[in-house]
Amino acid sequence: MLIESIFDGKSEMTEGSTKKCPVVLMTRIRLARNLSKTHFPGWAKLPQRTQVLETCLPAVASLNQMKRGITAEVEELSELE
Repeated sequence: MLIESIFDGKSEMTEGSTKKCPVVLMTRIRLARNLSKTHFPGWAKLPQRTQVLETCLPAVASLNQMKRGITAEVEELSELE
């Protein structure tokens, strides 16, 4: 799966009646099956999960498609967000 397929996918939530209608998409991508020699998140210890995050986050953030994107940890968000 390529990240473009997420952005290019058409759905009710991404198809606004006007181009000035910003839509925020929150996507959780499961990487465990694509990372060799890495435990599934539920089985991994905290240091292993932290290492995966530290490896993957900069790689994803550097993609052209993510230029206008942000990342946030769930713990940092309010219930409304």
